[in-house]
Amino acid sequence: MKVNDTVPERSSRNPVAVPDGLVGIASSPAWTGRAQGLVQANIDSSPRIQAQSRGICAAYGARGQLARSHGGGGGAPQTKSGNCNPLQLYGANYGPLSDDNGSEVKTDVIAPNDTAGGSNVTSWPNWWPMGSAETANDFLRENFVQGHLLNQKLGGPGDARKNLTPLTRSTNSQMSHSIENIAKGYLSQGYGIEYWVTASYNYHPSVSGVGGSHLPQGEKQKLQTELDKMAGEVGAQITVHQGGAGKWKVLPKPQQPKDVYVKNEGAALKGSFT
Repeated sequence: MKVNDTVPERSSRNPVAVPDGLVGIASSPAWTGRAQGLVQANIDSSPRIQAQSRGICAAYGARGQLARSHGGGGGAPQTKSGNCNPLQLYGANYGPLSDDNGSEVKTDVIAPNDTAGGSNVTSWPNWWPMGSAETANDFLRENFVQGHLLNQKLGGPGDARKNLTPLTRSTNSQMSHSIENIAKGYLSQGYGIEYWVTASYNYHPSVSGVGGSHLPQGEKQKLQTELDKMAGEVGAQITVHQGGAGKWKVLPKPQQPKDVYVKNEGAALKGSFT
């Protein structure tokens, strides 16, 4: 199969103008590894490639059968309006859940134009307080968010527990302003990146560390029970590549950004860096 150099016309056989070599794939029940490899090898920033990606995505989006390359199950990437985004082709491996929280994500090389498919948070741990308000529960809801391991703007899903972990608002903000902005910066300059984030459950946040010392003793105990299900720290590593699709080469170690580790703690401590 070969991706054509021109955007194909719509027809009764090819209603969404999928490239000729991929018409059969667009009508099949799953996104195959062969097709993924084909399109990955032809990815670039040209309007032609983006139009072809949209065509394939539209074909699958109508059926909701596109197998997401980062392992999240079926369904084409969607925008807020429900329209189909261009395909996200990089792969990502996720670690096991810990108390219904994500533990790790490690991506293949993310290219500058391959960050579609991210989404807002629509998932919470199965133990997260959802019922009538209680003091400890109120504290959790007001001071914690479900943080993306793989950032939403890099294509990270917000509807999969494997990519989410509870973080204080300040820690989530620190992650956004540190490693996530570094990643976006490299992509904006045309580099490719591998993105590796781990949430450490070897230790957990403390009531005092997240700013809950003012709570009554009984509520402190309830809060600590919930904190014992959370990661005490989130670490992130970026490996930067140059050269373009099919030609990526890792930059020398002195040119790589430093790893970042942020403690999961309250605004008073602001998420310590190590």
